[in-house]
Amino acid sequence: MSEDCCAIPTARAPLPTCPECGQRTRAVAVATVRHHVRPDLVATLGEGQYGFCDNPRCSVVYALAGGPPLRTSDLRTRVGLKQTEDPVPVCYCWSFTERQIVEDVLAHGRSTVREYITQRVADGACGCELNNPAGRCCLGNVGAAIKKGERELLRRGDAESFDKLRMSERRGEEALGQSETRLVGKDV
Repeated sequence: MSEDCCAIPTARAPLPTCPECGQRTRAVAVATVRHHVRPDLVATLGEGQYGFCDNPRCSVVYALAGGPPLRTSDLRTRVGLKQTEDPVPVCYCWSFTERQIVEDVLAHGRSTVREYITQRVADGACGCELNNPAGRCCLGNVGAAIKKGERELLRRGDAESFDKLRMSERRGEEALGQSETRLVGKDV
């Protein structure tokens, strides 16, 4: 667990593009790749700067210039943004899924999960740089799951709960803004 768990990774070398979809990748530490790859593949990992492909329609998770890509089938961890069926992991430090977060919003009219995660991050108890296959903070993914819950509230026509949600989210964003002041560049 790191005090810089939600630091924004920076690349030490040029980032590879994804060999499958051609998308530019995002820097990810070799330690993160090792943590998520299947044990039988750890010894085959190459040296150099790995990149994380965040294209949800692409099966490649990690790319390495001049090396074979690592696909979802090569990992021991489900990569939430590449999943379409439950459970879809969102928070890897505390094992929250998209469905749990949506149900939390529906049950409480607001997100108690975000409050919990934000407090834990403020306490320095997260390890996103290792636990999240993307090697970065999950709070953006948590926010997307909350928005999905909000849309469900609107679909159901529960305006009173939605108004309560907006008020609590404003308070949560203020708290999150305080946590985000810790976001600084971090070499990977």
